Amino acid sequence: MEEQIIATINQTVDQKKAGLFALSQDIHDHPELGYHEFQTVQKILTYLQEQGVQGQDNFFDIPTSFHATYGEGHPNFAILAEYDALPKIGHGCGHNVIATAAIGAFLACQAAMQKYHIAGQVTLMGTPAEEGGGGKIKLLDRGAFQDIDAATMVHPTSGTTR
Repeated sequence: MEEQIIATINQTVDQKKAGLFALSQDIHDHPELGYHEFQTVQKILTYLQEQGVQGQDNFFDIPTSFHATYGEGHPNFAILAEYDALPKIGHGCGHNVIATAAIGAFLACQAAMQKYHIAGQVTLMGTPAEEGGGGKIKLLDRGAFQDIDAATMVHPTSGTTR
């Protein structure tokens, strides 16, 4: 069964690759600073809606945060997305890649959970203002992680680590 689940995840990512890449490029080409990522969040929510996923902005009263969920109950696994840019540099830290990698992972988990009736929940959580604004801290302080059992994210780098 594990091999079938992994195959479904890989197939989903392959199917979504072009759209995710286009979204990543669009975010990269239109950088927005922390707590001002309004267009980026709307682009992400529109993309999710096109994939049949209803997301919601203003998560925990932070206007440029968002979330989407699939499933219910526990375990509840969160995938975190960053998408803010650096002043005068843009997306030098690759937050456009972080956001779309998180979206792809969320959609792949959703597909596997749906196909194989996997119990639990996956949550896509948009965390704004990571370049000095502490978006994750504000979300944590407001209780956004209270029902989360585990959370993850990726960050691009120029090297390989183990």
